[in-house]
Amino acid sequence: MSKSLKYNNLLIFYSNTEDGNMSKKYGNESTVIDNQKRFFYNIGISNNNYYLKITNGDIIKEFSEPSDLDIEADAIISRSYNKFFYLAFGDCIPMVVYDKKNDIVVFAHLGWKSICLDLHKKVIIKLLDDYNSSIRNLIIYFGPAIAANSYVFSNPAQLHMPEWKSFVKKIGNSYSVDLISYIIKGLIDIGVDLKQIKESKVDTATNLDFFSHYRSVHSGYPEGRFIFGAGLQK
Repeated sequence: MSKSLKYNNLLIFYSNTEDGNMSKKYGNESTVIDNQKRFFYNIGISNNNYYLKITNGDIIKEFSEPSDLDIEADAIISRSYNKFFYLAFGDCIPMVVYDKKNDIVVFAHLGWKSICLDLHKKVIIKLLDDYNSSIRNLIIYFGPAIAANSYVFSNPAQLHMPEWKSFVKKIGNSYSVDLISYIIKGLIDIGVDLKQIKESKVDTATNLDFFSHYRSVHSGYPEGRFIFGAGLQK
């Protein structure tokens, strides 16, 4: 069942496994296109949907009418109504920031590399510095993503990064990495109140309603991706 959340002029939307795989990399192209068209039609935003081509870095762009529907960026800032931004996710963390006073939305992809580059903090700082946002007017939402108890590796990159010490936990001969807690701690450090942060609490690695790369690799489940996105709607 397709899902959407509305807060003032902010629309957040996401698919699940019932909607089908949303990535051409992991399925027949025509089937994926049909899945996407049906999903967007069902939530009422069949037009003006822009796909982010991420770099797994910290590129932040302001939306301006592009010549095509793909935008190369890890985070997009928009003040345009009825323009919607999305990605196909499979464990990484979707982040939406909404300035409820100025009606500004940021949609970001937080993979571990972008998190290590503090993209989550850079987005907030850019809003404060360049868009006249006040930190108290921000709402931050994190979509379905892999949880710490599921994100386990024998030698994660974060194990060798001092700033991650409190967020890497030894489990037997392996280590779990708590990505979301690291992000939230970083946001609190720059002045965000915990009450402003909302989480879906869905662990994609264990919840069969969502596709998961980690689950596919470690448990043999079919590979796929689900859509998550956001935009301003009037």
